[in-house]
Amino acid sequence: MIKQGSGRIVLILFKKFVIKIPKNLFGIQSNWDELIRWIIYKDFRFFLCPRIFLSRIFLFGLIIMPYCLDISHATPEHLEEVSQIIEKHPEHPLLKDLKGENVGIYKGHIVRIYYGRGTNIVDALIKIQE
Repeated sequence: MIKQGSGRIVLILFKKFVIKIPKNLFGIQSNWDELIRWIIYKDFRFFLCPRIFLSRIFLFGLIIMPYCLDISHATPEHLEEVSQIIEKHPEHPLLKDLKGENVGIYKGHIVRIYYGRGTNIVDALIKIQE
């Protein structure tokens, strides 16, 4: 299956893997933003869909990640889990801009599948300097 966003082509292979390929500068920036957040927010990786492969050079930041179930498969327990995370970390930058298309279910837990552009990169860069 192939999906297209404003900046990336997303290939879904056998409902096992997702490959995010940038198709313009916005897509390149989105992939780089996700790479930066994956590196910086080590303490919050439990809420991020893991990356199988992060290319820092080849194809301007190609990303390969495991396939996640759509949020429509969420149970009340999943929603309670997210509520507890938000309650515990109300100001965390990765909890801003939470909406259905940004999250999925991986290994029984809700995770962010998209955390590139739209989440505050300035907060991420400040954290690097701390």
